[in-house]
Amino acid sequence: MARIELKYCTIRMKDGLQGSALVNQPTTPPAIGDTTLTLDSIALNSLTPEKVPVGATFTIAGESSPPVVPPDALHNTFPQVHTVTGRTQGADAGTNAKQNVVLTSCTTTFTLTFGGNTTTAIAHDAASADVKAAIVALDDGYGTSDFNVTGSAGSYVVEFTGRLGDQPIPLMTGAADTGSIAITNNTLGLAPTPTSTTVSITFTPPLGQGSYADDAVLTFGPQQIAIKVGDGNLTYTEHRDYTYLLDRGWLDTVREPKDVPMDVKVDCVYEHIVSATGEHVCPMEALKGTGAASEWVSSSPDQCEPYCIDLQVDYEPPCAPSQSETTVFPQFRAETREVNYNAATVVLTGKCKAREPVVTRPNA
Repeated sequence: MARIELKYCTIRMKDGLQGSALVNQPTTPPAIGDTTLTLDSIALNSLTPEKVPVGATFTIAGESSPPVVPPDALHNTFPQVHTVTGRTQGADAGTNAKQNVVLTSCTTTFTLTFGGNTTTAIAHDAASADVKAAIVALDDGYGTSDFNVTGSAGSYVVEFTGRLGDQPIPLMTGAADTGSIAITNNTLGLAPTPTSTTVSITFTPPLGQGSYADDAVLTFGPQQIAIKVGDGNLTYTEHRDYTYLLDRGWLDTVREPKDVPMDVKVDCVYEHIVSATGEHVCPMEALKGTGAASEWVSSSPDQCEPYCIDLQVDYEPPCAPSQSETTVFPQFRAETREVNYNAATVVLTGKCKAREPVVTRPNA
């Protein structure tokens, strides 16, 4: 069992959001002070749908002087980034219904019935404009902009537009004084359907000094909260299930037949908890992906697995900065969670989908 003294530590709970997007503003490239961007070619993890979370943070290529985030708001615990405050989802365009009207051996007139109303007699060789005029004249509340007719001489296509557009339309019926009439679907009408891809975002603070291109790259980072620790400890246990094999009664070889997840326990007193987005995300919400953290993304690359986060411990001793280190416990799932607001304590126990933490020492 290893132990980490949490004095001089900050514990970060980070989700798995990462990826990029391209700006798509050919007529008005991004400019200093912009707080809205249209997007194209979004690639966020393996997420489907590719919906940019509200609260996501990003940097943008071309920005030479990022806006300053007030230190009193974030206690200098997060980099200077832009935070998504809103988004617009795209939509697949709808389809107008079209119907074929074909006369066979008709030498006199025919009629069309739509919505229970029947037109006056229409000549078998009428121009498309005359067929449209007969349909528009129906006492059904629809007008010129709601129909379009093409074709001639007994073969027509009726398109439903305007208020009748982008939706399924029941087949019209018809009658011919001589010969026959057939009405069939040319194109089925479909209503517009929302898509899962974000097409534009709003964010804060506005873009700072820089030179931006239409295809500027946005780089997204994890959503996170930082718990400034006053006192406490973190322990973790690495398991190795070794099997010792014998050969004729003598030790022969050692094998490690299976992986065992690492156990982690955090027991600390916190001084304050802040988020990179300025939202009030509490540790319980971050651990479960609920409430203010409902749009956090699981840190597991397999989105079919239960939600999890990365637990990161930043150790920064004020008297010995050269000894700073970062320890990451990947894909952590808390199995017991206890918060005591009166004592300002957080106690977590759980497991990581890893055999050992990742430790880095920037000054080593």
